Amino acid sequence: MSDEKTIKAVALKDFNDAGTEQRFAKGDTPTLPEGVFANYEAAGLVRKATAEDARAAKADTKSDA
Repeated sequence: MSDEKTIKAVALKDFNDAGTEQRFAKGDTPTLPEGVFANYEAAGLVRKATAEDARAAKADTKSDA
């Protein structure tokens, strides 16, 4: 089991990771390994999620039900 830290992020725009073929849509809140987050953040693709982001995502889930 890895002890690598993870970071909850918010995608700032739609993008694909060519190396992993993962797709992210603007507003997605993926949990990313620290190193991956740092690369995406440096590229301007994500930022750290806040408590407000978590509340908004929870509200979106409720409105979809």
